[in-house]
Amino acid sequence: MYRGSVGYTRPMKRVEIYLPDEVFAGLDRDSTELAAELRAAAATKLYEMGRVSQEVAAQIAGVGRGEFLTILSQFKVSPMQETAEEALAGARGETISRSLNEGLP
Repeated sequence: MYRGSVGYTRPMKRVEIYLPDEVFAGLDRDSTELAAELRAAAATKLYEMGRVSQEVAAQIAGVGRGEFLTILSQFKVSPMQETAEEALAGARGETISRSLNEGLP
């Protein structure tokens, strides 16, 4: 179990990334700061590609949805990623599923 920074406890998967020591010297960050930055960057990109919702992206980043909107702004990514069809479906309480491969090269 993991107690996230947004105050809930839930089962979590662990993802590890091994980086050379030189990376840390060049980025002037400790491993905790770099991990938070990488989570935010990954969540932002997945959201931008339409692979995850804002809510899921915020969970990936380890922040609340409001803070995730601030992160989107810092990365210059629009918080409006829905198509008109998706927005209308959402207003009707419906869900339109996207292909997980949509937007991939």
